[in-house]
Amino acid sequence: MSVPFIAYPTTQELVDNVASLNTRLKQRDKEKQGPFATDLMRQAAEDLLTVFFADLFDALKQAEPRQSYREGSAVVRDIRDKLLHYLGWASPFFGNDRLPPAVEHYFSLFRPLNVNGDLVPHITISISPALRARADAVLPDLMAGQAQDMNECIAVFNDIILEALQTLLVRPKDLMKFNFIVNKTLSGVISLMSNLTTRSLEKAGADMPAEHQPILARHIAKFLVAPQALQAA
Repeated sequence: MSVPFIAYPTTQELVDNVASLNTRLKQRDKEKQGPFATDLMRQAAEDLLTVFFADLFDALKQAEPRQSYREGSAVVRDIRDKLLHYLGWASPFFGNDRLPPAVEHYFSLFRPLNVNGDLVPHITISISPALRARADAVLPDLMAGQAQDMNECIAVFNDIILEALQTLLVRPKDLMKFNFIVNKTLSGVISLMSNLTTRSLEKAGADMPAEHQPILARHIAKFLVAPQALQAA
């Protein structure tokens, strides 16, 4: 796998379930796999929203329940409801003939990473070297609570999220080659998700006092995985 990359932990249960689905599809199992695939997509979508957004706003609210942080949490809940609804709406279109390339793609993202000597399953996503360099550039001042350009700090995190969305939602959607209506609907939901989260993050960043900057820094840093973590796995 190419580096740099970002990663976040997942459960062995999800890894095993996706592996099982991938095997059944390769074996051309006649049983409809759409409902099971929908459940896995819902779980993956909820995990995505939790680790990238909900965890951040929860940590910020714990430090101080500012209005921008509370509004960010509310937006995340609204996005989650919409995303889960439209995944359910699209479920009848997840035919066994459409699923294999998307499931194979998703399965390829799982990697065990070394965490304090233990191998922990993660979802890993390649990012551009330029984005990693930007993250490395903003993190020291942000961690020290001395960031002068919060717009760039938020932009870095938002661009990390956009690359994650491209890998976890856009690419699987494209691989399933839906008809125009389904594709347009799901693309619209993903675009809405991206726009709403971007605005929420920008608002929180503009409202963030210096003493809360390390919270954002730690949140960004936990996704940035050193190459040694993969090499040691």
